[in-house]
Amino acid sequence: MSQQSKPSESAYSTWTTDQLVRATTIAREDYLDDAVEGMLQELERRGVTPGERQALENEAARAKVGEIRAVTGVRGFLVFFLAVVALNTLTALASGIRLMAAGAPLAAVLAIPIIGVSVYGGFAFVLLITRRPDAPRHARNWLIATFLVNLMVALIIRTMIGYLLFQSMGALVWIAYLSQSKRVAATYQSSG
Repeated sequence: MSQQSKPSESAYSTWTTDQLVRATTIAREDYLDDAVEGMLQELERRGVTPGERQALENEAARAKVGEIRAVTGVRGFLVFFLAVVALNTLTALASGIRLMAAGAPLAAVLAIPIIGVSVYGGFAFVLLITRRPDAPRHARNWLIATFLVNLMVALIIRTMIGYLLFQSMGALVWIAYLSQSKRVAATYQSSG
């Protein structure tokens, strides 16, 4: 976290007691030691006792937990991503089975990685639904594997170039979402 420089002494007088307590406790790492010292002096000047400060700190910590819970869960774009995983997994599985049924040697060669990536997509889907901490990593790997399988198919049968470009942009967007989303981080955080 970046540390904020010390505001002037008069700036502390405009802060609420809750803001000062939050800044000197759960957000302490965001401020320089001099700034925290000034905030503690302002709390002392206001007559806030250590016991009152502890009670306010506990309340601020509960509020932070509430903020985390607000972004936790399989909702929003995460639900849409799960639908994308499910739909693509089922579509790939159906395509792989159709290719295997075609009986041509080239079709069978193409079907094996397609079915493999669809099985891995099902695995990633289950991990996402059950909120396993390693689910985002597997989902990112599935996106990459799906792209690579589609690239292989495009190179062999020399079609799907437009689709491949579209899919690669979509995969990059979803990989960024899985890596940067507060909801994903809160929902799949490690319990250990």
